[in-house]
Amino acid sequence: MNFSDSLSGIAKAWSPGSVTPVLPSGQVDVWLADLDSESSQVGEYFKNLSAEEQTRASRFRAEQDRQRYIVAKGILRSLLQRYLGMEASQISIVKEPNGKPELKDIHPAGRLNFNQSHSANFGVYALSWNRRVGVDLEQVRPLPDLEPMAELVLTEKELKLLRSLSKEKQMPAFFSAWTRKEAFVKALGEGLSRSLKSFEIAIPPPSSSEIIHDLMGSTPMDWSVRVLPLFEGFFGAVCGEGRDWKLACKKWRKIL
Repeated sequence: MNFSDSLSGIAKAWSPGSVTPVLPSGQVDVWLADLDSESSQVGEYFKNLSAEEQTRASRFRAEQDRQRYIVAKGILRSLLQRYLGMEASQISIVKEPNGKPELKDIHPAGRLNFNQSHSANFGVYALSWNRRVGVDLEQVRPLPDLEPMAELVLTEKELKLLRSLSKEKQMPAFFSAWTRKEAFVKALGEGLSRSLKSFEIAIPPPSSSEIIHDLMGSTPMDWSVRVLPLFEGFFGAVCGEGRDWKLACKKWRKIL
């Protein structure tokens, strides 16, 4: 598949998002955004950031990195505004003790859980009512030696499965595994206290929803993870609490 075909397929997988999105209780919405295409909106996005976020934005040395950070945070607040039906200035985001951001106030419909990730010029956002979610996005980058990195992330069983693949398939399989693991840890909200080697996933990934296999407990975990349909060079995954939720992929304005 060439690059044009890849982009065409992505366009079909991600439907245009509504200004007034409807999010059923059994659904997880994931939005994909091209951060660079929003560069003209940097000033407006910046005004809606918290004081802490504005300060952090000012610390970026590279202008491109600064703009992408502002846009990534600005789109998140715009999405929360749409789902909550509130003004951006009324939305207060706080951090849990482990550092995971969440809304300070409970909405009449319950808690709107969210998570975000961005890599290079793309950002992804996961949202769900009363269901913890996590999302991760990684741009594939050359790794001179895959083995040491894989040993930090994968269990012995996963390493064996990775090594059984052909050389050309090992790198994409690793990044797919890494993003699925990161999405779960982010959804769980345990931060760095949860080792990526404390649970197992499939290598290569299944074509449908995947159940997390915990190595620390005797009972099955009530979490499932799904691979996001992304273009060549990027891998992403979303993890949600429970096993019966539906995934809806939406695109934020223009993608490329």
